[in-house]
Amino acid sequence: KFLGIRPRLHPSPSLADPQVAANLGRLVEHGLTLELNVPEYPWQDAAAFARAHPTLRLVVNHLAGARLDEGKVTPDWLEAIAAFRSLPNTYCKLSAFYTAAGTQPAPTDPAFYAGLLDALVDVFGPDRLFFGSNWPVSDLGGPYGPLPRIVETYASEHSLEWVDAFFRVNTLKAYGLDGEKR
Repeated sequence: KFLGIRPRLHPSPSLADPQVAANLGRLVEHGLTLELNVPEYPWQDAAAFARAHPTLRLVVNHLAGARLDEGKVTPDWLEAIAAFRSLPNTYCKLSAFYTAAGTQPAPTDPAFYAGLLDALVDVFGPDRLFFGSNWPVSDLGGPYGPLPRIVETYASEHSLEWVDAFFRVNTLKAYGLDGEKR
C-alpha cells in the first residue's frame, strides 16, 4: 500500500517554493503522508509547511534531527522543535538513536536516551510519537536488538498505553491506517 512520500533530493527543494508546496500539498487530496528528514528540511520550514497544510499528516523523521551532547539535548534543538508543539498534524518517528547519540559505539542503555525522549514527549505528546528502527542504517552505530528496547523501556515506565501508542496506535494514525478521515 502506498502511504506517502519522503523526498530525497539533494539539495532538498525548499518547502517555501510555491510550486513545491503546491505539489506536496496535493498529498492531502489522496490521504497520503509526507515524511521529512530534519535538518535536511529546516525545522522552521517543516513547521510552516505543516501550519499551511493542517490536514496533511507530516512525519518528522529521526528524532527530529536530535544530536546529543554528552547525553544531553542541546538548547538550540529544544528551541527549534518547539515549533511542532501546536501542530496536531505532525508526528515524530523515534528512529536514528545511534546517530543522535553523538558517540560511537552508541550507548544501548535506555537511560542514556531518557532526556531526549522526555523532550520529544514534551513537544509532540505521547500521541504523536512512534518507533521506527532506521535499519539497516542503524547497524553502522550498533546492534538492532536494543533499539526497540530503548523506546519500550521508556514508554513502559509511563504506561502500557504509551507502549501501545509508540509501537502501534500512533503509527496507524501517522500513515492514515486508523480509518479516520482527515
